Amino acid sequence: SPPLAGRVRQLSRHHHAWSSSVLVAAAGKDDGGGSEEEGGKDEPNDSLQRKIRFPPQVDDVVLLFGDVVAIFAVAQTLALSKVLLDPSFPGWFAPVILPSDPSSTLGATVTEGSRLAVCWLVAGSVCNSWVFGSVVGLQNAVYCAARTTLDTVNTLAVSVLVDAALRHQPVDLSKLFAEALLTLIIMSAWRAAYASSLYR
Repeated sequence: SPPLAGRVRQLSRHHHAWSSSVLVAAAGKDDGGGSEEEGGKDEPNDSLQRKIRFPPQVDDVVLLFGDVVAIFAVAQTLALSKVLLDPSFPGWFAPVILPSDPSSTLGATVTEGSRLAVCWLVAGSVCNSWVFGSVVGLQNAVYCAARTTLDTVNTLAVSVLVDAALRHQPVDLSKLFAEALLTLIIMSAWRAAYASSLYR
């Protein structure tokens, strides 16, 4: 009957409104307290503000381990580019020889990757880089990666200056700039890809 059909439509509208409110509340909780589901995807939220926490808040362990792998990829890419751009590079099909430069060895690459990883973890702890809101949408992902890279470079610069002072050696500013640029590119690309994979 028409009254019954109207009652069914009214109940359906109430159920739809209740479901939407639950989804919005859940999205706000997952992205670090955003008030709107779409707003959390498109705009940097309050959970990404710098705040020192101990232990740091880690909502996404996969993102944390992915950051470590990506930061080691930065060190490996830097080491490979140094070998390829060396004028004495004999070519891909030349006999394998051990590098005479200690900074080009595998051990030096692992050491540099470890130092970059420590700096990234310190910076990420301050920047809340592993909360859910850090990868909710491409804008948040790239914004968080860029901000964490900035703090990573600042931490790395302090480390390099202290190391150079202890060793009485000059600071290689070109290497520091290359590390900063490559870290920004690789980490932004990794986090953007990860954020995109969450909403497929």
